[in-house]
Amino acid sequence: KQTKMTNATLEILSGDDLFADPIISRSVKRCLEPLKEKITAYQTTLTYASTPREVTREAQKGTYDIIVTDLDYGTTGRVGTEGFDILESIAQMQLPKKPFIILCTSQDHQQEAIQKRLDEKKVHALVGPGSSNKFQALSTYLINKYSPQRAPEEGDTPLQSEGGEEE
Repeated sequence: KQTKMTNATLEILSGDDLFADPIISRSVKRCLEPLKEKITAYQTTLTYASTPREVTREAQKGTYDIIVTDLDYGTTGRVGTEGFDILESIAQMQLPKKPFIILCTSQDHQQEAIQKRLDEKKVHALVGPGSSNKFQALSTYLINKYSPQRAPEEGDTPLQSEGGEEE
């Protein structure tokens, strides 16, 4: 096990109602915990939250580089969009560092609403629709995004959204 030559940290907050279920939670964490080894350029920490309130409360700490949220937390008794409320809450927060926000969902019926939030920069990436396992998709996305094959340029923060700067 090689020791990491870096002191750059990558703090990830992952919110999903599946974390409330001990059995499903274990299998999801088996999917995500290897990120600590696989993202070699950073000391990666993972924090899990299972309710919108918990995600929002954690986000307020302002320590996270990446915040991942589900869209549907199953709290409404119908197909929920609590993830949008979380995105709105985070957008209002005055955080010392602006997190890179990923919507991780297997739903694909909210495309317009999701696109609107991408355009508003309330969310920076969408992961999961069309994949057989959204957490595997998330893991692959994060490894690709934060792996050393594209060496960070000077002044490059992990917060650039994909694509050019067209303000």
